[in-house]
Amino acid sequence: MKKNFDIESTIFHFTKSSRKGSLSKDSSSVPLCKVFLPLLKLLYLAGVEALPCPARIRKRKLSHWIWKCPRYIMNFLLSFSIFSQLLTTLIVPEKKIEIAAFIVFLFEWTAHISMRRIRNQFKILLKELSKISSILFNPIDHRKIKRLFIICIAFICFVNITYYWSFYYSYTRAKMQLKFLNSSTVVRLLKVPPQYFQINLDITTLCFPITFGIPFYLLIVYYNFICGCLKSLFHEIVLQLRDKSAEYRLQQLLEAYDRTTSLMKALDYHFSYSILVVVFSSMAALFWVGCNIVFAPKLSYLSYAFPLIYGIYYLSLLVTVILAASVAVDAGKLARDAVLSLPGLIPKHYKELKIRVSNNYKRDTFLTLWKIYDIDKSLLISAFGTLLTYGILIANLKSV
Repeated sequence: MKKNFDIESTIFHFTKSSRKGSLSKDSSSVPLCKVFLPLLKLLYLAGVEALPCPARIRKRKLSHWIWKCPRYIMNFLLSFSIFSQLLTTLIVPEKKIEIAAFIVFLFEWTAHISMRRIRNQFKILLKELSKISSILFNPIDHRKIKRLFIICIAFICFVNITYYWSFYYSYTRAKMQLKFLNSSTVVRLLKVPPQYFQINLDITTLCFPITFGIPFYLLIVYYNFICGCLKSLFHEIVLQLRDKSAEYRLQQLLEAYDRTTSLMKALDYHFSYSILVVVFSSMAALFWVGCNIVFAPKLSYLSYAFPLIYGIYYLSLLVTVILAASVAVDAGKLARDAVLSLPGLIPKHYKELKIRVSNNYKRDTFLTLWKIYDIDKSLLISAFGTLLTYGILIANLKSV
């Protein structure tokens, strides 16, 4: 138990305590928006305008159109991916997998639209985090964030490269080629050679990481970093409330706690639907990976590479988002307990604190999946249990 706590404290702790000696000047002078600027730029290139358009660019039509180009390109790629998957669903004779994939594509498309609608919140939440950190005299450790960000970018680059390489040797590609060749609809109605649909499938596969994979990964990286900062701020609030000098900074600490809980509520309000779609897509992808590895015939050892890479990517999304959110929620509960204990710790202001605590801090703050399910660590067990249950069910049906 102690080991797990240490791991979580190391990974999801992004602040430097002011009580551990003097801090370097640059640690407190770097705004959080500047630390996250590379991530915001990547979100902008992925079609999510997390960065506001500069005023000098808005004045010129051509410059403004060029600024909007990533969004226009992403709109085209999203439309092409949805249309291509719908066309594949209509063409192939066996439609079960294709219909399921089309439904997942639609959910991911709605999540992408949701990310665009809340694009301004990416920067607003970062600014609020910086303000809370300054109230606590507890600057964000931007160097650690940059190191973790580099690791995340290296991981997604590795996954994308191996994804493209492994798809060429995968059984999925060979199976789709066979389906196109055997499809009577292609020959009779559309009068198009099956090879053209194979090219369409390859293009769609190339577009998938750009349209869905990378934007969702960047969203999860942002969400996880915000959860880590929330956990760090709650932890700092608890430490300062338990300090002997807390009585003299009580108003500031309670203000910091109020703003941190409000920030968590805003994060849940704006991002919970997109996180729900990511969790849903990850579980669907992991289920497909399990069935593909167990039941699909393998042309060679390279045939295992594509489902494994696919599974590693979605497993990383599922595990990290649940762990990061649950760690932030647990830290929020500890901070709330510390606030509730204030009347007993400071008898001088017992009545005032008792009234304020009983009126304002009765409920815990949670991060949810679109207000449907509270995120905690048990969600991982539930997710893997569901995958295992349906896997056993499918295996029994296959054996009948």
